Amino acid sequence: MMKQIVKIIIKGASGYGPVDEAYNDRLTIECNSISYELKPVIESETNPMRRWSYRTTSKSFHERFDQLISCLPGVISGIPEDAFCTDIGGIDFTISYDDGTKEKKNFWLPGSYFQKPFSLVKKMIPPCEEVPYVLE
Repeated sequence: MMKQIVKIIIKGASGYGPVDEAYNDRLTIECNSISYELKPVIESETNPMRRWSYRTTSKSFHERFDQLISCLPGVISGIPEDAFCTDIGGIDFTISYDDGTKEKKNFWLPGSYFQKPFSLVKKMIPPCEEVPYVLE
Protein backbone atom coordinates (compact mmCIF):
# COMPACT_ATOMS: atom_id res chain seq x y z
CA MET A 1 0.00 0.00 0.00
CA MET A 2 1.32 3.44 -0.94
CA LYS A 3 1.73 6.06 1.73
CA GLN A 4 -0.71 8.94 1.55
CA ILE A 5 0.18 12.62 1.72
CA VAL A 6 -1.55 14.23 4.70
CA LYS A 7 0.08 17.67 4.82
CA ILE A 8 1.98 19.99 2.51
CA ILE A 9 4.01 22.95 3.73
CA ILE A 10 5.27 25.45 1.17
CA LYS A 11 7.74 28.06 2.39
CA GLY A 12 9.00 31.03 0.44
CA ALA A 13 11.39 33.93 0.82
CA SER A 14 11.77 37.24 -0.97
CA GLY A 15 15.29 36.79 -2.29
CA TYR A 16 17.53 39.66 -3.32
CA GLY A 17 15.95 43.11 -2.96
CA PRO A 18 15.34 46.01 -0.57
CA VAL A 19 15.27 44.98 3.09
CA ASP A 20 12.00 46.87 3.67
CA GLU A 21 10.32 44.50 1.17
CA ALA A 22 11.98 41.31 2.45
CA TYR A 23 9.85 38.51 3.90
CA ASN A 24 9.53 34.82 4.70
CA ASP A 25 6.19 33.08 4.29
CA ARG A 26 4.66 29.70 5.00
CA LEU A 27 1.55 28.04 3.59
CA THR A 28 0.23 24.85 5.23
CA ILE A 29 -2.37 22.68 3.50
CA GLU A 30 -4.23 19.64 4.81
CA CYS A 31 -7.35 17.88 3.50
CA ASN A 32 -9.64 20.07 5.62
CA SER A 33 -7.61 23.22 6.29
CA ILE A 34 -5.30 25.86 4.88
CA SER A 35 -3.25 28.45 6.77
CA TYR A 36 -0.79 31.17 5.86
CA GLU A 37 1.75 33.31 7.65
CA LEU A 38 3.82 36.14 6.18
CA LYS A 39 6.66 37.49 8.30
CA PRO A 40 8.31 40.62 6.94
CA VAL A 41 11.92 41.24 7.91
CA ILE A 42 10.89 44.80 8.75
CA GLU A 43 7.18 45.15 9.41
CA SER A 44 5.68 48.32 7.96
CA GLU A 45 2.44 49.71 6.58
CA THR A 46 3.45 48.60 3.09
CA ASN A 47 4.84 45.24 4.25
CA PRO A 48 2.63 44.10 7.14
CA MET A 49 2.61 40.74 8.86
CA ARG A 50 -0.29 38.57 7.70
CA ARG A 51 -1.73 35.47 9.27
CA TRP A 52 -4.91 33.54 8.55
CA SER A 53 -6.25 30.02 8.73
CA TYR A 54 -9.40 28.24 7.62
CA ARG A 55 -10.92 24.88 8.47
CA THR A 56 -13.60 23.42 6.29
CA THR A 57 -15.75 20.38 5.64
CA SER A 58 -16.20 21.39 1.99
CA LYS A 59 -16.24 18.50 -0.45
CA SER A 60 -14.85 20.82 -3.14
CA PHE A 61 -11.86 21.76 -0.93
CA HIS A 62 -11.14 18.08 -0.23
CA GLU A 63 -11.32 17.28 -3.96
CA ARG A 64 -8.82 20.05 -4.72
CA PHE A 65 -6.52 18.68 -2.00
CA ASP A 66 -6.73 15.26 -3.67
CA GLN A 67 -5.86 16.85 -7.04
CA LEU A 68 -2.93 18.64 -5.42
CA ILE A 69 -1.49 15.50 -3.84
CA SER A 70 -1.89 13.70 -7.18
CA CYS A 71 0.14 16.23 -9.17
CA LEU A 72 2.67 17.66 -6.69
CA PRO A 73 5.09 14.70 -6.38
CA GLY A 74 5.35 14.43 -10.18
CA VAL A 75 6.03 18.13 -10.58
CA ILE A 76 8.67 18.16 -7.84
CA SER A 77 10.45 15.04 -9.08
CA GLY A 78 10.37 16.32 -12.68
CA ILE A 79 12.57 19.33 -11.95
CA PRO A 80 16.27 18.70 -12.60
CA GLU A 81 18.48 18.70 -9.50
CA ASP A 82 20.73 21.39 -10.99
CA ALA A 83 17.92 23.82 -11.91
CA PHE A 84 18.80 27.13 -10.28
CA CYS A 85 18.17 30.86 -10.63
CA THR A 86 20.16 33.64 -9.00
CA ASP A 87 18.80 36.61 -7.03
CA ILE A 88 15.62 34.72 -6.20
CA GLY A 89 14.15 33.46 -2.95
CA GLY A 90 13.91 29.76 -2.32
CA ILE A 91 10.75 27.67 -2.34
CA ASP A 92 10.76 24.81 0.16
CA PHE A 93 8.29 21.92 0.13
CA THR A 94 7.76 19.65 3.12
CA ILE A 95 5.44 16.76 2.37
CA SER A 96 4.18 14.75 5.36
CA TYR A 97 2.86 11.22 4.93
CA ASP A 98 0.37 9.17 6.94
CA ASP A 99 3.16 6.93 8.28
CA GLY A 100 4.86 9.93 9.92
CA THR A 101 7.66 10.30 7.38
CA LYS A 102 8.48 13.58 5.66
CA GLU A 103 10.08 14.53 2.38
CA LYS A 104 11.76 17.93 2.05
CA LYS A 105 12.79 19.60 -1.18
CA ASN A 106 14.31 23.04 -1.72
CA PHE A 107 14.29 24.90 -5.03
CA TRP A 108 15.88 28.17 -6.12
CA LEU A 109 13.40 28.73 -8.94
CA PRO A 110 10.50 31.05 -9.76
CA GLY A 111 6.98 29.91 -8.91
CA SER A 112 6.24 29.42 -12.62
CA TYR A 113 7.98 26.02 -12.35
CA PHE A 114 5.12 24.98 -10.05
CA GLN A 115 2.26 26.45 -12.09
CA LYS A 116 -0.06 23.41 -11.93
CA PRO A 117 0.05 22.77 -8.16
CA PHE A 118 0.10 26.49 -7.33
CA SER A 119 -2.99 27.12 -9.48
CA LEU A 120 -4.81 24.38 -7.52
CA VAL A 121 -3.75 25.90 -4.19
CA LYS A 122 -4.93 29.35 -5.29
CA LYS A 123 -8.41 27.87 -5.77
CA MET A 124 -8.34 26.65 -2.14
CA ILE A 125 -7.72 30.14 -0.73
CA PRO A 126 -10.81 31.98 0.50
CA PRO A 127 -11.63 34.90 -1.83
CA CYS A 128 -11.29 37.48 0.96
CA GLU A 129 -7.58 36.72 1.38
CA GLU A 130 -4.68 37.93 -0.74
CA VAL A 131 -2.72 35.33 -2.68
CA PRO A 132 0.30 34.22 -0.64
CA TYR A 133 3.58 35.60 -1.93
CA VAL A 134 5.09 32.12 -2.29
CA LEU A 135 2.41 31.31 -4.94
CA GLU A 136 3.07 34.36 -7.09
